Amino acid sequence: MYVVEPVEKSEKAIIVLHDVFGPDSGRTKLISDSYADRGYHVMMPSLLRNEPWPEEPATGWGKIPQLFRMLRWLSHNKWKYIDHLLHEHVFPYARDTCGIKSIGLACFCWGKFLFFIILELI
Repeated sequence: MYVVEPVEKSEKAIIVLHDVFGPDSGRTKLISDSYADRGYHVMMPSLLRNEPWPEEPATGWGKIPQLFRMLRWLSHNKWKYIDHLLHEHVFPYARDTCGIKSIGLACFCWGKFLFFIILELI
């Protein structure tokens, strides 16, 4: 889990759900660092068990078949893992280690779809 602490003590946190390319893709960590600069604890669990999507992003019409392959890949391998990850690791860490009283979510790409699943889990 990528964790960034704020400079000053805070009871607020943001859980960041990265995109399908993993926590090291794009500017996800840079944006997470900026949340910490604004006074939030930031926790970004690796939702993909360190198995990011194996293809480079497609362009043009190639995006359509890649989307279907991606959805199939996610549905077979990843969704069941999230409940355990949040309840057994992320939420206890936030509550017991950081003293968090309120949590927000920031979702990138397919992470926004997880938002609805997380609402059911909380």
